Amino acid sequence: MIYVIGVDIGTSGTKAIALSEEGEQLYSSTVAYSPVDGLNPGWHELDPLILFNAVISTTSDVIQHCEKMVLAGIGFSSAMHGLMCIGKNGVPITNIITWADQRSTGEAEKLMTAGYASDFHRISGTPVHAMSPLSKILWLKENDPGIFDNTSIFIGLKEYILHSITGEFIIDESLASATGLFDIHQQKWSDTILSYAGISSSVLPKVAPIDTALTILPAMLSKLGLKKSVPVIIGSSDGCLANIGSNCIEEGSLAITIGTSGAARTIIKKENFRFNPFTFAYLLDEQHIVVGGPVNNGGILLKWYAEAFLNKTVSTASDFEWFIDEAMKAPPGCDGLIFLPYLYGERAPVWDAKAKGAFIGIHSGHKQEDFMRAIIEGICYPLKQVVNSLEQGGAIITKVCASGGFTRSPEWVQTLSDILNKTILVQQEVDASALGAAIVTLKAIGKIQTYQEIFHGDKVIAKYQPDQEIAESYSKYSEIFNILYPLLKQSFHKLHEIGLK
Repeated sequence: MIYVIGVDIGTSGTKAIALSEEGEQLYSSTVAYSPVDGLNPGWHELDPLILFNAVISTTSDVIQHCEKMVLAGIGFSSAMHGLMCIGKNGVPITNIITWADQRSTGEAEKLMTAGYASDFHRISGTPVHAMSPLSKILWLKENDPGIFDNTSIFIGLKEYILHSITGEFIIDESLASATGLFDIHQQKWSDTILSYAGISSSVLPKVAPIDTALTILPAMLSKLGLKKSVPVIIGSSDGCLANIGSNCIEEGSLAITIGTSGAARTIIKKENFRFNPFTFAYLLDEQHIVVGGPVNNGGILLKWYAEAFLNKTVSTASDFEWFIDEAMKAPPGCDGLIFLPYLYGERAPVWDAKAKGAFIGIHSGHKQEDFMRAIIEGICYPLKQVVNSLEQGGAIITKVCASGGFTRSPEWVQTLSDILNKTILVQQEVDASALGAAIVTLKAIGKIQTYQEIFHGDKVIAKYQPDQEIAESYSKYSEIFNILYPLLKQSFHKLHEIGLK
């Protein structure tokens, strides 16, 4: 039997899956990890060596398990917006600064104040925000010139892994789109934005289509447990690949993912693209663009609350059955309690790294389960805002697919269905991004001609339909949620300035 491997390099863990050319999911392997300890407030970094070891561990585990089969290729997915600096000798001189890092908030604000934000957003498809490598590079230039001046190339999570395994510094068009440095219209690094950042394309990796194949370095074969090289397909971003892995490929399909963070995305044809100031636009391939919005605050909030208030130590933000069971003891709407979930700032739809979290409507009758359920609902409301923004921008959504760790909880998916007032389909048990990477690999090596054909028949595992009475109640709460951030924005910003001094 011929199979391929899809590897998703995430913020809190790496997962590898084996997929046969017939579309059968054969085996999966996961390694979890945590961010670097002891950083300044608002900073969030990953140790690149830990990521590398996680990729080798999961991939070699899959290869060993499938040793009687024929491996035909390995494809990659990774989280977006990461940045690390490689020195003159080819060795990393920083950790990986992740999407969650807020140190460059001031640089993003300067771009907005100077009037560049809208133009840069239109060029790159990436809203100006502290998440983007553009803002991170500007921060290094201003605050750590020693690192900035000694960097030979700026890369992200997947580019580091690909270089380690193949020796190539290369980035796919989708991840390039997420840097804030790439012109999605001309499909090249933007001269305008690079000039502002004070860098040239020579310090950035080569941009290539997502189906580009590389060769494994001889020294890496034994680490992976291989006797000979197989094609390494560079793949795409986790967001774009989650759409493919969720079978949300045709126009009108919306993919919603909640893991550590969250996102809502839909794929449109390039000729139908219209700029939306509240959403991102990332290239997928020659014909398609993925538009949508990411939210900073997903399952990571359950981990925060469990550790900070319940004295429970957890290793991953996706293993929270007990949390959700307790939360669901509270009624929908939590008896008038609303949670603004912006503990790590926020991306879509407010794009404000200084936003803060808040419980609104607390009264003496509230219990622990009300606060816990309010957190789950508070993660869902911003996704509803993103969906509304897409629909107001012209997207016609006829199908919603869910993926990510939250799909392990039927109660959470049902809550999201009620808040969106839309039917939600769960179509895959495995990580949709890793599966998407495997599907792209099958297509790249010629085993399939289209992404859709790997999905034989109805692959729906679960279908969640909104309860109209509950959905109507959530609609009223959602209206209140929508007005709270604008009312509190100025206070959040003042608290941010005070708290970081």
